[in-house]
Amino acid sequence: MTIFTISCVIKSSQYDVIEWKIKKRQLSLHRVAIVYPASLASAIGYSCKRFPRFRQSFVKYIENFAAKEPICAIDITLLEVRTDFNRKWDEIVAITALKRYQLDDAMNWLNTLGGGYSALGDYFSSFARKAGEISLYQLKVALLLGDEVVKCRCYLYMAQSFMQRGLLRRSKLLLRKQYEIAIKLKDDKLLAVCQGLWSRLQYLYECNKQH
Repeated sequence: MTIFTISCVIKSSQYDVIEWKIKKRQLSLHRVAIVYPASLASAIGYSCKRFPRFRQSFVKYIENFAAKEPICAIDITLLEVRTDFNRKWDEIVAITALKRYQLDDAMNWLNTLGGGYSALGDYFSSFARKAGEISLYQLKVALLLGDEVVKCRCYLYMAQSFMQRGLLRRSKLLLRKQYEIAIKLKDDKLLAVCQGLWSRLQYLYECNKQH
């Protein structure tokens, strides 16, 4: 067994040295040098390493065009391709990605904080009111994210806050609207939350009737 090597000789410091070593049957000591763009050479090297059939087909292809006898090694030299990047667009993408990350991070913090206040809102109205205020901040973040599912969840948090403060009619109207939206979004989790809150709302109505 000998080593069948596809090596990339680098002309520019922009690229890293890429070298793949692939086992192949004993062949005569005949080498072939070819030139490919860096992206194509990378794809060929990876495919030769992972897929035996592709490796065999590639060797046959090179033998047909570049060799009169079996080859032992193929040396691939990378072309130095200059690419003009759109730096303005690159900045826009980078800023957008950073903004998305910051908004996601803010939403996670608000979810944790709002959940804590909501849990105590069953016992203290001031905490329920604060949870409702936090849900408004969450809604602002959801609008910036442009995520309809997250926006619906924020309205459900508000409905929960209304419920805890005894504003049952407001909670009912909000729940009905969000339930319709959840059906359109076809989100099972949102539907389950709506149904759970609706059951609690019915329970509170029954409690009010008894008193």
